[in-house]
Amino acid sequence: MTAKSEGLSNWNKSIKPNARDFKPFREMNLWIEHHKESFLVTLEAQNLTHLVEPNPIIHDDDLDKAQRKFLFKVMKDNFLHHEAKSIVKKCTTDKDTRKIWEELCDFYDSSITTAMCADALLTHLADVKLHKAN
Repeated sequence: MTAKSEGLSNWNKSIKPNARDFKPFREMNLWIEHHKESFLVTLEAQNLTHLVEPNPIIHDDDLDKAQRKFLFKVMKDNFLHHEAKSIVKKCTTDKDTRKIWEELCDFYDSSITTAMCADALLTHLADVKLHKAN
């Protein structure tokens, strides 16, 4: 058995990543405060953070490919916001999770809509009065 296939075999046997640990992303205003942080924490817990890092050192191409396939499926199933879906769909052929994550962060981190949604939510919360609420 070669060292490369041994790494993939060991990952398949020992690590049982669970796609259910990842939370769905539906609302743009929850990106920074909720989804981004939760996604990164879950990746870290499953030892998969290297799949979203910009320039990782890859020692085992087979293992990296298998892990990217897993994470791509997670992204496809859980990124339900329309813009996130289109970003994931663009990378269907190569399943490049690093590129997907970079584009998602570029779009959502700098989106004026995200900031406006968050501001609108805070304004609404600050305006709620006890007599208005049941």
